[in-house]
Amino acid sequence: MADYKHTLINRMVADLKMDLAEVIEIAVNVHTSDLGSLTNTELNLVMKYLQEAQDGKKEVMTKKIIHKLALYGMTDAAGRPDIKRINTYIKKIGSRNPKKKSLYALSAQETLNVLNQVSKMVDKEINK
Repeated sequence: MADYKHTLINRMVADLKMDLAEVIEIAVNVHTSDLGSLTNTELNLVMKYLQEAQDGKKEVMTKKIIHKLALYGMTDAAGRPDIKRINTYIKKIGSRNPKKKSLYALSAQETLNVLNQVSKMVDKEINK
């Protein structure tokens, strides 16, 4: 079980482009970069810290996607973003979402890929 947590922590640190020693120090106040020396409880705290950091980053990108698609015209009658239409569009976006996930089910990397594609599409349409 600990090996799984080590792999997951290392993957999350790499995805977030953070330093492992800094993450461990912030999460559990221990000066080490060796995951093997941490207890199970400390590993859980590190994972929770990384998950919160990842969710915060993903939330900002999700809001940008919704905003850009609302500018593109995906709004309801009241002028607010139409989340149902946006989710349908995201599921059909193509190679950026090959598993056909909804907007809130995307991973951080998939969200970034979708944001890049949506940004290019909207910017191209606006600049016409």
